[in-house]
Amino acid sequence: MISKFLKLPHTNGVQLLFSPEDRDHGAQFILVLGKRSALEQYAQKTDKIPGLSMALAHLGEHELVSVFHIPGSKRRVTLCVLPNKASRHNCSARPDAITETIQWQCKNLIRGTMVEVHMILDDHSDAFASGVAVAKGLPLYSRKTTHIQPMEPQHYSKVIVSFALAARPDIRVSDLIDLDAIEAAGDGTRLAAYLVDAPCNEMHTDLFVNQCRLLAKALGGEENHVFLRVLRGEDLREAGLNLLFNVGKAAEHPSNMAILTYAPPEASSSKCITLVGKGIVFDTGGTCMKTSENMRGMKRDMGGTCMKTSENMRGM
Repeated sequence: MISKFLKLPHTNGVQLLFSPEDRDHGAQFILVLGKRSALEQYAQKTDKIPGLSMALAHLGEHELVSVFHIPGSKRRVTLCVLPNKASRHNCSARPDAITETIQWQCKNLIRGTMVEVHMILDDHSDAFASGVAVAKGLPLYSRKTTHIQPMEPQHYSKVIVSFALAARPDIRVSDLIDLDAIEAAGDGTRLAAYLVDAPCNEMHTDLFVNQCRLLAKALGGEENHVFLRVLRGEDLREAGLNLLFNVGKAAEHPSNMAILTYAPPEASSSKCITLVGKGIVFDTGGTCMKTSENMRGMKRDMGGTCMKTSENMRGM
């Protein structure tokens, strides 16, 4: 689904895919992540990933990264060891370390590049956190001059993620997890980051509503029981939303309320779940103007709406 949003301006053209099989995808760049014990156990049981054993052999006792160039080819294997310890505030899968590694290894990907990421897990329950962590390390928004115009699909860079169990590499992890949910959550994470990262002159209220329309269309539209209703201008006042109306009535781009509804026929009419997010594209403070230091991060004030918008990817 994220390929629809790669057609937006100022996107880096990196497409994130999740493979149901742990195998060699033939990419030039191979990235393998896992805890040291998991990597060693996996390498002893299978040779699915070319060059993994040699990269592991070159890994020093206190080293966290090993790079090995496969002889006779242009392919490169990068082995990254994740920390074993985690505080009580963190997940045992160490998604924070995964995100940092992906940001470092996949920075400035050349157009058309393919990278395969192999996550070697101790337990299949770590797959969701690991997958979303990879997505978090691949932000969509880019202000580079080469990314001003949307890319053609043949120029997209691809990052293909697969999961494997260290103790049982013969088991398809995709049979034990909801891979579609991981992909939807990953796409939603990247979309939310794009909406927050875009400055308010590029992501004002009207453009944000356009993104909601694009999302509704990507989710199948009315044919898939996805409905979008937008209230703006006088519609807000007639609905009794006087504060929202008055705050935006003097703006070039007035206040909007976007209501995205999923109403499948089998749903119970007596039960309804409503998610509400605040979408202030830039909070200057109004009559009580914020200082420059406090105003610097105010474009992130729309993060609530961005999160709720992107959650629809997983919920639907």
